Amino acid sequence: MIEKQQVRIDAEKRIDAAVCAEQARLDGIMNSLIRNNAWVFSMGAQNGKTPMETTAALGRFSETLRKLQLGISEMWHPECKGASRLFVRTDNNTDRAANIKEIAAFIHQNKMNKLRMDADDGIFFDPMLADIDPTRYRVKKQPTGLWEKYLPTKGIAIGATNTYYRMYEGTGATAESSPGKMTGINLVGVRNKQFASPVETSAVGYALTTDDQRKAMFAQEPLIEELVFATIQAHRRQVDKTAWLGNLILGLEGAINHAGVGNIQAALNNGARSWKNPAKVNDAIYADIVAALSAIAVNSKEVWTPQSAMYYCLLDRLTFDSLNRRMATGTDTTLRNFITNNNSLKLVPMPAEYLAGTGPGGSDQALFYPHDETVIRFRVNPSIMWAPMQWEDLVMKFIGEFIYGSVETIYPVAMIELFDI
Repeated sequence: MIEKQQVRIDAEKRIDAAVCAEQARLDGIMNSLIRNNAWVFSMGAQNGKTPMETTAALGRFSETLRKLQLGISEMWHPECKGASRLFVRTDNNTDRAANIKEIAAFIHQNKMNKLRMDADDGIFFDPMLADIDPTRYRVKKQPTGLWEKYLPTKGIAIGATNTYYRMYEGTGATAESSPGKMTGINLVGVRNKQFASPVETSAVGYALTTDDQRKAMFAQEPLIEELVFATIQAHRRQVDKTAWLGNLILGLEGAINHAGVGNIQAALNNGARSWKNPAKVNDAIYADIVAALSAIAVNSKEVWTPQSAMYYCLLDRLTFDSLNRRMATGTDTTLRNFITNNNSLKLVPMPAEYLAGTGPGGSDQALFYPHDETVIRFRVNPSIMWAPMQWEDLVMKFIGEFIYGSVETIYPVAMIELFDI
């Protein structure tokens, strides 16, 4: 008897809590709207209503919101089905609270009935009557490992704390009228400079208990497989961010914002620089690309030219798609096709976080470079190193480390950033 009484008291508390929550929700919405003077004016005075009429209209409006919420709840929650039939439009807070409580009690009773039906002995149970898809799906995430596809890579030896490369440059060229030339012998020399960057590790792992393993086994769920997959994805996302944008805290430079790479601004055409702006004509956009490739040829003293190398042009998705427009009315050739067919250039769409807003002044930009490790390369060991399992109470922890360094721009004059596109 005492137990049944306690159950009834608990149910009443849950119903009262639901009433308070619904009233608070409605009051919050109305208070937010009433603070907007323009909205209140549009509801009343704009239509020639007096303040008293406006107040009455706002009350009816809040009741309409309450009814709409009931309809939404009926769509998504089986225990709410039929609740809107109990809805009664009220004109004061007392009647409203009574009606909300009646509806909350109806929904609570539906929940209890369903629980009792699920618990009753019988031939069939609720899960047996459900159509369960045996295929397991993962939440789609941003593509990872773009550094493997678009950046030349070079490994890092395990245990290394820094990466280095040396750059030699010849010296000694003299003018025709110089004293050195007059002696008949020109002696050349070389100078050497060493560049270094730190090696860092991305430490990500997973943990589970023996009970987690037991439950997964009996439920036939691939728990460990999914945990390992999630760990690998986390590593690859982190390494991608470092490869393209660097890591300011760790002192690592990325390909997109490397200090040694020059930049040029897109040309102004019809008052627009952005390629996404329809006012900028196709010829002007094409001229921007030719100017970028020409700048590389000039900066590298014709060592790197569109005729001698295949270039990548990295773009954010919106800019990439904006190039998929006809070169001229009545033709099938798009601007994107025209660009790639007339230049040794591959246009590559990238996630917006790497290029949108990363140029000077927060502008969108494109990066042009040849896929050659004598120009640019990413120092990374692509294999995860798994540390030995660690115990903490009854929890097993498995930590994996990913080794990576900076993006090395060995020949930065063979690269260019085009901004304000």
